[in-house]
Amino acid sequence: MSEKYNEPRVFSPTPREVDPQAMHAACVPEDYQDVRLSDFEGHTIHVILQRFVRRLPKLVSTGAGLYMHGDFGHGKTRAACVLLRAACAYQVTRMFVTAAEIVSWTYSKRPEPGLVRARSANMLVLDDVGREYSTDYGKTIVENFIRARVASRKSTVITSNLSLNDAVKVYGAGTVSIIKSRLIPVHVQTKDWREAQADKLLEEIS
Repeated sequence: MSEKYNEPRVFSPTPREVDPQAMHAACVPEDYQDVRLSDFEGHTIHVILQRFVRRLPKLVSTGAGLYMHGDFGHGKTRAACVLLRAACAYQVTRMFVTAAEIVSWTYSKRPEPGLVRARSANMLVLDDVGREYSTDYGKTIVENFIRARVASRKSTVITSNLSLNDAVKVYGAGTVSIIKSRLIPVHVQTKDWREAQADKLLEEIS
């Protein structure tokens, strides 16, 4: 990894053109590398994303983030990747990672560069929280990881199928209280993107 992920929080004051490889370098899955803010026009989440993008350098510098929750397939990960694209434009160190990857890397007996990078990235999308390994140890790993990022004021965007009320049952009221201290809860309810993609594939082969 050539980019330094522990550099001071000095961002570009104005957004730049996003390099085509920037999203790939941030470990964003291929299906989400071409997301755009305009994808969400007409949905409530569009306004929230737009405001966050406009204020992204300031919000990231204070460790602010979002807790995006909602049903399967309704755009949580896609919306989070819109913010990663904005982070690329502002030259913010950024990364996409799943909760399961954090658990796997922490379990590993050897140093994992991905884990070091995830801990230090100024903006991190932590995807699928609540779907990590179904063990108490796995949940504790994710809980401690989130607590550490919030404590160090690193901007984190969490996606989860769990509402905050449901998250209390999994991680406890203390952890959820810490999440709410820096991450704004947002219920994401858009069209079913996976169903729309399936429909598009059917049109292409018909």
